[in-house]
This record gives sequence, C-alpha cells and structure tokens, in this order.
Amino acid sequence: MKLFCNQLTVLLILFAFFVINPLEGQRVGFDTETFPISYLELPTHPVDFEYTAYSASISVRPDQLRVMGTNEMNLLGEYVDIPGLTKVNSNGFFHIEIILDNFNESDAEVKSGAPTPSRRGPAPSRDQKPVHFVEVTIGMPVALKITDYNGDVLFESLINDGTDTRTYRSREFSNSAGARTHWNRNGSNDMRSFRNRYLSEFFEEISKVLVERYGYREQTNISAVFEVLGNRRHPSYDAHQANFQIVKEALSQLKYNQPIPEEIFDEVHPVIEFWKDEMKGLDPEERQERRLMYSCLFNLATTYYWIEDLDNAVKYLEKLEELDMRSGTVGYLSNRIHSTRSLFESTGFTTKHLSIEELIVFDESTLPEVTYSTEQDLMHLRAREDRLAAEGVREGAEEFSGFVYYSDGRDPLRCKFYLNPSRDGELSLLHGESNLIVMVDEGPYFIRTPLGKTVVSGFTFDDRKFILEDYSPGMSVSLRSSPEFMEVLYDSENIQVLRYYPTSEASVGNTEREFVMRKGADDDLLSLHGRRFLNWNRGLSRYVEDCDDLSNRAGNGEFSRNTEDLIQLAKLYDACMRE
Repeated sequence: MKLFCNQLTVLLILFAFFVINPLEGQRVGFDTETFPISYLELPTHPVDFEYTAYSASISVRPDQLRVMGTNEMNLLGEYVDIPGLTKVNSNGFFHIEIILDNFNESDAEVKSGAPTPSRRGPAPSRDQKPVHFVEVTIGMPVALKITDYNGDVLFESLINDGTDTRTYRSREFSNSAGARTHWNRNGSNDMRSFRNRYLSEFFEEISKVLVERYGYREQTNISAVFEVLGNRRHPSYDAHQANFQIVKEALSQLKYNQPIPEEIFDEVHPVIEFWKDEMKGLDPEERQERRLMYSCLFNLATTYYWIEDLDNAVKYLEKLEELDMRSGTVGYLSNRIHSTRSLFESTGFTTKHLSIEELIVFDESTLPEVTYSTEQDLMHLRAREDRLAAEGVREGAEEFSGFVYYSDGRDPLRCKFYLNPSRDGELSLLHGESNLIVMVDEGPYFIRTPLGKTVVSGFTFDDRKFILEDYSPGMSVSLRSSPEFMEVLYDSENIQVLRYYPTSEASVGNTEREFVMRKGADDDLLSLHGRRFLNWNRGLSRYVEDCDDLSNRAGNGEFSRNTEDLIQLAKLYDACMRE
C-alpha cells in the first residue's frame, strides 16, 4: 500500500509538470507600460491667428490692491499669460478684464481650539491643551470678462459671488493675551498675507480658464499608456514586447511643433496589423483569451489616438468597451479620445502637432485703434465717493476745481472743492457748520486739505476768490484784528466789496457773515454791520458822500444789504470816481 501511494505521488508530479505547466504558460497578464510623448495642447476657443494679441486690466478700487501690498502690473504679470499669444499693453484684438469688488472681512476675533496638525509631526492627542489664535473670514466678489475689439463679449463669468469665503487664523498661542498682543503688533501683516492667499486662489482659477480657452501649451512629458502582454511563459510574449518597442520608438519621435512624419505611420503600421492578427480566432467568452483581446484592442485604440486617426481610435475603443473589463485605464483612454475628437470638431483643428510660431506672426502695426470700456472708471468713482463720504461730502454736494494759495511762497495747489447743501444755501466756514471741503486733486488718492490761516493766503473756485485779511468784525465783542477769510465780490482801485466768513477760530459773538467795504488800497476795512450802519440808509449815504448822486440814492433806500445791491453800488461809485 505504501508503495502504491508513492507511485501515485510521482504520477501526480509528472502530471503537473507535463500538463498543468503548459497550460499555465497560456495565462495572460499585463504590464502597464508608459513613456513620455510630445504634442500641443490646443485651446478650446481659439481666436483667429491674425488676431492673437491681447491686452488685460484689473478693474478694482486702488485701495483694495494697496491693502494686499501689490499692484495691477504684478498680478497681471503673474497670472495672465496665455502661451502662444502676445500680450500688449492696451489695444489688443481682445481684452481681458478681471473685476474685483471690495474685500468683505469679518472682525478679527480671538478664539481657542485644537492646535493645527503638523504636516510632519504626530497628530495632536485628545488631552492636548487648546491653543488661542485670532481668526478672520475673508470674501471678495471676482468676475472675468473678455471683449473683442468690436465690442462683443466673448466670455463672461462670475468666478466668485463673494459667498465663497475662507477663514484664516494667526499664529497659535497658549493664552488669549498672547494672541491679542500678536495681532496688535502684526495684524496688518497677517491680513495682507491672508488677502493675498485668498485672492491668489481665484487668480489661479482665472489663469487656468484663460489658458484652456485660448492657450497653446507645449506638452513634452505626458505619458502614453499601453497594456502589454507581460506573462513571459506565454508563447506570444516576445512578439508583443518587440512590437511595443517598435511603437514606443516611433511615437517617441513625435514633436509638438512639427507635423507627424510619414515614416511614423509606416513604422507603426506592421504593429497595428500584428495586434489585429493576434485577435483572430480569440474567444471573448474564454477568460484568458478575452484578456489578450483586451490588450490588443487597448493598444490599437491608443496607437490610433496618438497618430491622430480618431475614427479608428473610436472604433477599437468601442470594441474594447464591449469586453467590459472595468479597467480605469480604459476610462482614461476614452476621455482622451472623445475630448480630442470633440475639440477637433468644435475648433476645426485636425492635429496636435503644428508650429504656432509659424502660424501666429505678431505685427504690432496691425493692432486695432480701440479703447476698451471697462469697470475701472466705475471702481475709481466708487472709491472716490466712499472717500468723499468719509470726509463729510454729502449727497447733492457741488464739485468745483480750484486752487489753494500759500503765504510761504510754495506753488498753488490744485484742489477739488465740495460745497455741501446748507439750510440757507450759503457758504459757511464756521466750525461744526462748515459746508466747504477741500481735497487734493490726485484721483482716488486725494486727501483733505485744511484751510489753515497760518499758511494759507487764499483760495479760488467757481470764479469765486477768497483772500486772508486782518479784520475786526463789526458784531464782535473784541476790537482786535486777526486774519480772516474774505470773499472778493467786487474789486477795483477805487472800492472793494468783500464778505467776511467766520471760521472755527471766531471769537465769541463773531459767528455771522458780514459785508465789508474798503475805499482804495490804503483804506481800512469797514464792516457794514457795525454801529455806523445801525441806520442803514443814512450810514450808506454818508459812506459814499463823495459821490453826490449816489449818496442821495443810497439815502433814499435804493440799496439793500445784499450781494447784488452792494455790487451795483460799487460799480456806480467806481464809475463816479473815474469821471
């Protein structure tokens, strides 16, 4: 019996060696082989080759970029660069406008919580003490608009409506006092960093959109993927490996900037026929044969794809998908084939191997004479309005250009004068009631300019002239003269009519506007509101008594104490003195 068992064992070993082992050689396994391949990634929305120069700008309030510590030139240089096309300063054939609204930022709050996990260290334990930090949430609406030189909008997208926010935290501290002290000292730097981090996300998204829609990207390190028979005991192993090497050497010669050479088609043709012949007679119902069919079909579809015979690529892809092998590489190949075919159909391209340098020749003389209408002016206007409102300029204020003059010899300063509405419709310079606001005329960067009497000698706006004169108001309790602002209503060598405006430096009782006259350059200023004019008609008649007819008319009450009548009086007096 023992002898019989030994003989049976020997027979089983011989059976496994001579029968099972040859069958094992028919099993089909794959080696996923890859190698780099070169081609040109084409744009999804190409512009005509004659109109490839573009310009770009950012429409944003200047203060928004300033709080980031950057400027428009830096952002456009870093994020707006379309490969294959030419960027010009202004009048491109199409214009890219990035529109940024205001930052929406929460108040900085000191909070506590679990420490931020270290990238390299161990995860924090449950027993670890909480840390303290300052937390801020930031948002900003961001939009992209692309317009051609005819004024047609080529593309418009709201990248972020402002609700896509990010929350940032400062350095972490063991107590809230440390976090608060850090923020008081470094909060402005942290906020600058947070804003940059936030906005860079959306600029990167914009950059990706621009490149995908209009750019020509040189791809030199994308992998071609093949499923090659990898079972060394299979009788066709050497043939599959040899044919893969032929395809690899052929496709590796592809250049992104050169058409596919005819020699490559000739080199891969025998390999294509080899894979077709290998599938003849294979039974897709038999597992190992179906796997070999999968390898051949996958490699056929892949080869046809890379030599840009998309009809055959689709044909063998469909046969491959019928095998239902559920391979991720099939999905990857399917996406590449169908997206390329769709791209060719929508753009008119027929190849990913062409020289953009030869097709696109930039000639600056062909640039259109166009000025693009953007949101920038509106952004500057909004910034200006907000700044003016912060300085007290109210709705309905009148705006005038003018100059401020200085007593220390410096050049006159061009300014903007804003006159707020008032109850009586008059100008007031009185502290707490002044409705005149003066701003340096430097666009959105203007600042308020005080009308200090120690340095300012006068100012002009809207054909109105104001001077600084030593004056003691007629209704003042003090007889001492001091520099006061006067508006020149009429001025000649014979007579001046002025109007005094009290300011924040006015003494008690010196809070009313007054009309003032002066005869000749050497005469003293005379308030028309003092004791000499308690009887208005008599006082005015005596003041111009050196002109008989005018004196009589004044005594008869023809002139009231208002701007129009006093200017008329001065004109008549001036004419009388010239006779």
